Amino acid sequence: MAISYHAEAEFTNEIKGEPIFVEGSTLSIGQDTFIVNSLLEFPSCYELIHQISGDRHIVIATKTNQGIDISLNGYTYSIKVSDSRQFALGTIILSGAGTSSSTVKVNAPMPGLLKAINVSAGQIVKKGESIFILEAMKMENAIKSPINGIIKEIHVKSGSAIEKGFVLCTIGPQE
Repeated sequence: MAISYHAEAEFTNEIKGEPIFVEGSTLSIGQDTFIVNSLLEFPSCYELIHQISGDRHIVIATKTNQGIDISLNGYTYSIKVSDSRQFALGTIILSGAGTSSSTVKVNAPMPGLLKAINVSAGQIVKKGESIFILEAMKMENAIKSPINGIIKEIHVKSGSAIEKGFVLCTIGPQE
């Protein structure tokens, strides 16, 4: 029997609150089905293999007080997770109230020197917009926003030496 969970996060432009079904080592999110291979126990590290395209993704999951932080493609997504019953009760209680409280932590994908900060706290950004310029190996790399949202916090200063994985900023949903 499949266990049903609901996750609220903005990975793509798809509908938030889409049901996730877990059965054995198979994960179904909407129309997409993945095979899940556990790579490391701590931190929880998994390889997801899309059953149709064969695309492989490495995912690191960390449990937090609010849910789970998922690191994928250099970005960390905070996800509120609930089982089907909690989701249904929450939907009834919160019907019509506000938007999702998902936030995204933008991490440095590589070590380097932060050359430019193209945004400020409180600024609205669009998915794909260049928010930082990171110089690594004498090349300038644009760090882009993974979602549409508002810059909540900037955790770095221009000219700083940055390590891989360092949280550069936090982006929250538009209010």
